[in-house]
Amino acid sequence: MKFKKIVSIILSMAVMLTSLLVCGTTAGAASSKLKVTGSYADGVYTIDLYGMTKKQYTDFVNNKDGFRVNIISSDGLSSIFIAADFTKKSAEAALPGYKGGKQVYCGLMGNNTAHYSTWASTLGCSALYGTAPDKTYGFRWELVLDDDTVSGFLPSVLKSTDVTVTFEDVYRKALSVSGLKQKTALTAAWGDEPVKLDISGNTASITVPAENFAKYSGKKNAKLELTLSFEKYVFSTVFSGGTKEFTVIAVNNGKDIINSVTLGGSFDQYGAATVKFTFNDAAITKALSAREGTLLYRITEKGQLIAGSNTAQSIKAQDPVKKLSTLKFSKIASQYYTGKAIVPEITIKDGTRTLIKGKDYTVLCKDNVKLGTATMTITGIGSRYTGKKTLKFKIVPGVPTLSAKTADDLLTLSWSKVKADKFQIYYSENGGDFKQLASVSGRLTSKEVTGLDLANKKYEFKIRALVKSGSKYKAGSWSDVVKGNAD
Repeated sequence: MKFKKIVSIILSMAVMLTSLLVCGTTAGAASSKLKVTGSYADGVYTIDLYGMTKKQYTDFVNNKDGFRVNIISSDGLSSIFIAADFTKKSAEAALPGYKGGKQVYCGLMGNNTAHYSTWASTLGCSALYGTAPDKTYGFRWELVLDDDTVSGFLPSVLKSTDVTVTFEDVYRKALSVSGLKQKTALTAAWGDEPVKLDISGNTASITVPAENFAKYSGKKNAKLELTLSFEKYVFSTVFSGGTKEFTVIAVNNGKDIINSVTLGGSFDQYGAATVKFTFNDAAITKALSAREGTLLYRITEKGQLIAGSNTAQSIKAQDPVKKLSTLKFSKIASQYYTGKAIVPEITIKDGTRTLIKGKDYTVLCKDNVKLGTATMTITGIGSRYTGKKTLKFKIVPGVPTLSAKTADDLLTLSWSKVKADKFQIYYSENGGDFKQLASVSGRLTSKEVTGLDLANKKYEFKIRALVKSGSKYKAGSWSDVVKGNAD
């Protein structure tokens, strides 16, 4: 048995949403060869700006005062950019064809956001060096959607297809590029962001991002359909003619298991539509705990598909936010002194999943140069992990690897290079106690040994590094013992 609930929602901002999200064409688009496109795959939203000739591209990036290219939203409040990094703080490689010798970086600005790749690994940029459609040139941004800042920012750029592209130097002065306008209005072809599933207890929410919603909003003959399935449970929501009303159909052996259906989200120029189901049946709550099901999402106009798919796809809710301190951390072994800041590698496990540095967490170390105890603070980032975890590790003198070689009754001891202020070499004669043979400079890696009866007695040697700490020297562990006698 099927039942229907008609829910009427009066939204004073629905008209605003329609007018702001409807696709449009701006003046100047037809005369420009530039194009802006977006696409989503494997958790990354990619934005491409292309259509430049090789000369236009190389002249622009090799301007004597550096370069900056911007894509600006239709309201002028949000933008993304790629620029030459004159501060040399970026880890990004220089772009192909760029001869300035500087690094490059990218960023997001607007919608209460300032986010830069110089400190956020979830942003990346590169050049479309003759690899864009029609073998043109341009630029690419790669934005990781797991980053809350990125996912929160994108709708402010994707809210409509009208954008402006500008070319500047690093000081924000307009640059004239041969054959291109310094400022060009374009119609962008944004690709679909993924529909999002959230599950919490006895609720399931489906969110249609703003860019997708623009394809539906305001079209009299358009329908937006969301059909969500968990095991034997099926729930379908159909919007028709805007946001003012929708139909909900639930199929579960004729049993009404829906407490409520609400339409929410931020229905303004940065908004998206969210449909939230609240259930009153313990069985569906158990089914939801698997956090995955199938979703049929489609937008049609006069029966023709304009977004989504006619085929149901698997969909999985993101795991709930976890405290970083509840996860499993690998042990940090003692680190050898190098005279420089030490940041040990660490493995963090959430069940079978290994967390990714820069995407799931950041690392900050203190007191990690000198001998003693250092502190590592790990902070959860993104949408999966929160909180901090503090770990300690020791910094100790390194342990040299010792070897002995005898030639013509001359013994030479050699050891691996280890950061130290000096080395102590000890020896044992015929199995007796070890005693000091020599103390040598930390800059040395070998010593010739004389004065020992190598032909008639058996000798063993070992070495250790000493590092000055304050007014005293701290000794590291002994190397393995090696034998040294005549051949």
